[in-house]
Amino acid sequence: MQDISIRLKMIADLVTPGARIADIGCDHAYTDIYLASKGDIEAIIAMDLRKGPLQKASENVSMAGFSSKIELRLSDGFEKLKRSESDTAIISGMGGRLITSIISKAGDIFKEGYKLILSPQTELDIVRNYLPGAGFVIEDEEMCLDEGKYYVAIVARYVGRDKTKDVHYSENEALYGPILIRKKHKVLMEYLDLEIRKREKVIEDLNLRLKKMKEQDDNPEQPAEEKLLSVEKRIIFLEEEIQGIKALI
Repeated sequence: MQDISIRLKMIADLVTPGARIADIGCDHAYTDIYLASKGDIEAIIAMDLRKGPLQKASENVSMAGFSSKIELRLSDGFEKLKRSESDTAIISGMGGRLITSIISKAGDIFKEGYKLILSPQTELDIVRNYLPGAGFVIEDEEMCLDEGKYYVAIVARYVGRDKTKDVHYSENEALYGPILIRKKHKVLMEYLDLEIRKREKVIEDLNLRLKKMKEQDDNPEQPAEEKLLSVEKRIIFLEEEIQGIKALI
């Protein structure tokens, strides 16, 4: 079986056996080769907008011996995919806004039960808040630590906009994941603890700055009380954030 990173394995292991996969932005096709090596995927179409990565993907697929199992296409998002060719799409390794843009341009690809496996590098809250408006419900989430970085994968299922019009996520759910929070996922708990400690360090630094500012006004162009108030508000904001995060643990 193909040896891949922790992050890519997390994403691939969320695929349902027997699925027909469209990997949008497949890069070098490592995820697709891993899935093909498992032997329980019906079909895989690996697509990328860029010719260079797609050529490398083709070479990797050929070397792995899966040219008959993995079809490669040059495609901008879902553009070169027909509605009947897949029931699951993987979109990973890009920013949240780009992911939502790709989903918004999918045309008539999605039908009831269609699954998206998404792993945004940034702006996870934007993706989570976008999904209900596009007719998707989040049904699973996973999180891992890979080479010092935290990654999240979101499994969303299409049910139609009429069934998701009343679905809304709180600020913390959008930021950290409704399912991850519900599971009290071990990696999420570690991440939240780190987030708390980072904020506590900022508060410590701000308090030191506040002390110095009270002792001496080093910027005569700005009234001392205005500067003090700005720092104090920042401290209060961070303390409130910490309390909100602690409520999730």
